[in-house]
Amino acid sequence: QGLLEHFRDPSVALEEQARVLAPGGFLVINVPQTFTGYTAYKHLAIRRGVWPWGWEGQFTAGGLLKRARRYDLRPLRVFGYQYWRSWLEPAWVLRDLAGKLERRSALARRAPLAQAALLYTRAWTWIERRYGHHFMQNLVAVFQKGVA
Repeated sequence: QGLLEHFRDPSVALEEQARVLAPGGFLVINVPQTFTGYTAYKHLAIRRGVWPWGWEGQFTAGGLLKRARRYDLRPLRVFGYQYWRSWLEPAWVLRDLAGKLERRSALARRAPLAQAALLYTRAWTWIERRYGHHFMQNLVAVFQKGVA
């Protein structure tokens, strides 16, 4: 949790984690995801010298999976979670807008708008489950080390 992104070359840390992991053991990696407004904001703050946590990198799901394969780590699950709640985060804006319209409009609680809101929420839930690791703020990957 919150480790690999602080290494300019995360392969060193990942290699050591894989080395000490028992065959059949599990490794859970939780890192910032590359394609978010949060990451763009973070890098701007780092360049300006106002980011409180020092240098930080970020990862794509594909890049993380590729690195892990080098160390006999088999992916079991990859997912994303959390939005950066900012108007600079397009996915969150889309997700949040429908909720605000629904909460603020008396008509939104009546059919057919209520059904439309329900479909919208179900669609977003499906998109987040299926593709969230490509656009949500955090990326989590669960690996199992191969059995020798």
